[in-house]
Amino acid sequence: MEMASAAVPVPNCVSCAYTSGKRRAPGGRVYENDHWLAEPAGTPWGIGTMVVKTQAHREALWELTPNEAASLGPTLRAVSRAIVEALGAERVYLLMMVDAPPHHVHMLLLPRYPEDELPAETAAALADAQQLVKQATNRLGGVDTEAVSLRERMVLAAPLLQRDSDYDGAARAASKVRAYLTEH
Repeated sequence: MEMASAAVPVPNCVSCAYTSGKRRAPGGRVYENDHWLAEPAGTPWGIGTMVVKTQAHREALWELTPNEAASLGPTLRAVSRAIVEALGAERVYLLMMVDAPPHHVHMLLLPRYPEDELPAETAAALADAQQLVKQATNRLGGVDTEAVSLRERMVLAAPLLQRDSDYDGAARAASKVRAYLTEH
């Protein structure tokens, strides 16, 4: 049985606020069809990262209608190709996590650019930063030492993080992706 696909916003759902137009991503929507929309994900994901989400509130992939499921592949293909062609990404990675309420099915298309080769020490700093945060949060004793260690590692990643928080850059990337999708 196919569920209704009417895009009825769910109160307190951030994704529904975007799909209904109550909130706007930097640069606005880049792609939209009857079932999906794509727009810049913003920070902390980086310039050119697009979020693809259901028009209707869905909390899990198994709740997609057959038409929503059938149009997902072509939607991801179109938007990821636009990221490669319009922004010069070498690769586009797909990430999906719907684990925090209010749940709303959405995926991130994360570009990897040729200049994104991270120095080994920066990559290592980013790799263990999450573990350090978890340790510092779970333990009262020694938090200061762990916080300093985390800060030192994050300083190594500062140039990458600063680039990723560029609102204007996200809007420019959205404009390029939208233009590519309009032409193709």
